[in-house]
Amino acid sequence: MTKTAVDVLETADAQSHEQAPPCVMVIFGGAGDHTKRKLVPALHNLARAGLLRREFAVIGVARAEMTHEAFRDKTAHDLREFGIGVIDPEMSDRLTQAIYYLPGEFADPATYERLKAQLDEVDSRHGTQGNRLFTWPLARSSSRRSSRNWRTRVSLVKSAAPGGASSSRNPSDAISSPRVSSIAS
Repeated sequence: MTKTAVDVLETADAQSHEQAPPCVMVIFGGAGDHTKRKLVPALHNLARAGLLRREFAVIGVARAEMTHEAFRDKTAHDLREFGIGVIDPEMSDRLTQAIYYLPGEFADPATYERLKAQLDEVDSRHGTQGNRLFTWPLARSSSRRSSRNWRTRVSLVKSAAPGGASSSRNPSDAISSPRVSSIAS
């Protein structure tokens, strides 16, 4: 018998799992199709299952000009359109208020300077302890450009060691750190 996404979600809800550590998730291509169809519903499901701490936030980075509030409205709409199962309005509101947006070109070094400042602000506001998760759900050509910029500027983004302390200022140390990984789709 084939399981549906709802079956899997209900099974996950019934099991006991550990919450993810405090974290800021940075989504390059945050205004795109993959984010609205896959990532936003998945984040809601994780929050609904109690697997995301309150010390969690998202920063969407994309080329489109948009404010934080406009991105939050778009995300709430996307969740209503593509969410799986029951959408918990309270959970949706809590998650949406922890979502931020940064417009910028992936090949522009200034985008990464602004991202560093936004990460610092979100860390302070949400208590994410310097932990970051970067995801690139975009075309491979954009992914290569943005990852090159991230890697050359990784020292701007604190590499989180246990307890949130910066482990190194050497970018190659941060890239090879066991707490930093890259997943290609």
